[in-house]
Amino acid sequence: EDPEKREMALRRIALLNALAIASGGLATTYMGDEAGLLNDYSYRDDPERKHEGRWLHRPTMDWHALGSDAAKRISADLVSLRN
Repeated sequence: EDPEKREMALRRIALLNALAIASGGLATTYMGDEAGLLNDYSYRDDPERKHEGRWLHRPTMDWHALGSDAAKRISADLVSLRN
């Protein structure tokens, strides 16, 4: 809710993405990272998925979140790192 804290959070995300790309190798972007979605811890409540921690990075896609200002900013930052 605080615009200054929000801006700092978006800058930290951009920095972390830049470091991942600059470090060499294959930079991994999990589904939802491009929109700033949070991890999904609900997998722990599902008996068929709770044994596999990779479900943390496989949230149900919130398609409406892709249109948010934060998602647009994060996506644009990722695109600018590509160049």
